[in-house]
Amino acid sequence: MNPIRFPFLRRKNSRTTLFSGRGRILAGSVALLAAAVVPTPEANAVIYFWDSNGAGTPGFTTVTGAWNGTNLFWNTDSTGGAGGTTTAVPTNADDLNITAGTTGTITITGTGTGSSLTISDNVATIITGGTLALGGSGVSGSGLFVTSADNAATTIASALTLNVGAVSLQNAGTGVLSFTGGITGAQALILNNNGATANGITISTGSLNNGGTVTNFGTGAGLTLISSVIGTSVLGVVQNSATSQLTLSNAANTFTSAVTITQGQLNATSVTGFGAIAATSSLSDFPRYGF
Repeated sequence: MNPIRFPFLRRKNSRTTLFSGRGRILAGSVALLAAAVVPTPEANAVIYFWDSNGAGTPGFTTVTGAWNGTNLFWNTDSTGGAGGTTTAVPTNADDLNITAGTTGTITITGTGTGSSLTISDNVATIITGGTLALGGSGVSGSGLFVTSADNAATTIASALTLNVGAVSLQNAGTGVLSFTGGITGAQALILNNNGATANGITISTGSLNNGGTVTNFGTGAGLTLISSVIGTSVLGVVQNSATSQLTLSNAANTFTSAVTITQGQLNATSVTGFGAIAATSSLSDFPRYGF
């Protein structure tokens, strides 16, 4: 991969500015992300565990089950027993967990909602169908979190909606966390590949078109890959990880907002991967960009 340089980039006070006919890149500034509203945890947040065999049967069997607004498969009992309360419809104040069960598929009908969804069950898990809406006021934060205990592949094939506040997608395991159903919502998106797996977070197939910034902020050495089309609703793409490189591999990206490099490297597999800003600019040589 040969680096490309931007002759129109100027350095001033350790900041890098890119001027073009469509916008401006300011390195060292993440104002759009900082402006995102971050919800305060509320006292009514409930912690639930996915229990597809029902509270009447102790323990967990398979992950497979229907999240359909009718099945009482969300259980406050962390052992999967009858000691907790159950619900079929968690809210955006609730923290959801998948901690046990054999390999399987959760099928959403309509919209499945939570403030956070944490996956620590070390088996291949697929969530498909309907819409997964994450972000809210739970105590575990907003977003989807794969922990270091889970080294299997996790696939979110459902459409993902960023519901309230800045929403994080985090992978601390060694399996690949994939999003294939598209991502929308009027919130900022934060990508945290905290492991060493190449493309440990992959966004593909469906478009990425949230109405906020997209920031790569992982602490691991693994790359983050966005091969989906980045749409015009996106308010900025930010590379802010010294170790986790962000790659934009779709030549049909249509976003026209600023691209910011605070630290680390941002790559595109073609000039138009940088969106309309790069498509209207001449490219020469700049070490933090490459394709």
